[in-house]
Amino acid sequence: MRNDHQDSLASGLAVSEFAPNGKSADEIRGLWRWIENRLELEATTNVLIDQVISAANGILHAATEPSADETTTLAS
Repeated sequence: MRNDHQDSLASGLAVSEFAPNGKSADEIRGLWRWIENRLELEATTNVLIDQVISAANGILHAATEPSADETTTLAS
């Protein structure tokens, strides 16, 4: 409800262009920092999840492969 938001919208400018040192511009910068932090957290979380899934798939794949002794027994 800050006037800078309304006035900047009426003039076709972003609030950080209209009043770069005002409280409204600080709020928008804070919002962008929050968004950036959330995106980095989400990206980091997704990478970790992918790594865990990849490791689990490798373990499951290794567990289902027959060992050299089993291969020899099956071929005999």
